Amino acid sequence: MNLSLALTAVAVIGATVLGLEGVNLATGGEFYLASIQHLAQANLPLESVASTPPPIETATTPLPADTSNQTSQQPKMEQTQPAKPIEKGEEIQPREEFVDPREVKEVQKQIREMKQQIKVITSQLKKAGGSPADATKLNEVSAELNRVQSTLTSGLSDSDLRAEIQEFHNNQYWEEINKIRTRLEVPRELKQINLSLRRLEKIIQTKSIKNIGLNLDRVQISLSEMKQAAMAAQAKYDSGDFEGTQEEMQYFHEGGHPGEIEGTIFRIRDIKNMIKKVKDTTVRAEVDRVLQEVVDTFNAGEYRDARETLDEYADDLQRLIETFIRSKVKRGDSNSINKIRNLEDLIKTKLQQENNNGQPQK
Repeated sequence: MNLSLALTAVAVIGATVLGLEGVNLATGGEFYLASIQHLAQANLPLESVASTPPPIETATTPLPADTSNQTSQQPKMEQTQPAKPIEKGEEIQPREEFVDPREVKEVQKQIREMKQQIKVITSQLKKAGGSPADATKLNEVSAELNRVQSTLTSGLSDSDLRAEIQEFHNNQYWEEINKIRTRLEVPRELKQINLSLRRLEKIIQTKSIKNIGLNLDRVQISLSEMKQAAMAAQAKYDSGDFEGTQEEMQYFHEGGHPGEIEGTIFRIRDIKNMIKKVKDTTVRAEVDRVLQEVVDTFNAGEYRDARETLDEYADDLQRLIETFIRSKVKRGDSNSINKIRNLEDLIKTKLQQENNNGQPQK
């Protein structure tokens, strides 16, 4: 019986020691240290717990180590040399810049376009008996463009290629070409504009134009603005300010040309005269409503939009009207009405798209 009790006690003690050892390993030795501290506070001799050694140091949770001799134990690390400071006045050498091949192709494309323009302008100079100085300048620019074109494909380093491209942009060849083109083209263009202005003034005074539903008061205001723009362009040209001349000419290039107004007026007049020949009042009303979309755009001063819409759909509209005139049908059938309404939808869509594009109008 005493032997059984003794064995039981030994087993309990062994299980307790193993349990304490597991806790001690899990806490990285903290449990053991805490036990020692507790025993010290209880004035117990340390020898009484010496039989339970501290846990073996593991790689996962190391015990605090004595760092008093750490410096002497660690191998010396190689010291990184600090960057040499840049001396005052010392030139910084830039890294060679990479040149994208697409940039080279863009320059080559511009050169081809310039040479084509030079060819056209040179031909016009010969026909118009232009200035010999302008012809000489164009030849110089053409020769320089040929040199640049050849240099770009000569196998330059990236730094030299970058310098050549930068020089190409700095030379502003387009500006030189446009100056000569302006000197050649603007006088002829202004002459045509002034003729068209005088013709338009007479047109809007005729009775046949006054009765087609156009806002001729608005046209008269636009005429005054065009005259002022033409005089301003002429003044810039006479003073030798060719860049300013081109800016003034933008008024006519962006929708304020009297020729566009004149052409639109005549087309609207012709279509309205055709509508009068349609016997069927229903068809006539439908066609008139389609045309009114263009008239409203014209009366809003959006002359280019009105003209472009007529350019695209006036022929279709006139063919429909001619069909109705030849058929001599007095009552419009649903098929004819649907064709007219489809055309009306197309015109509305186009005008809406042009309005959304925000094209400048005068």
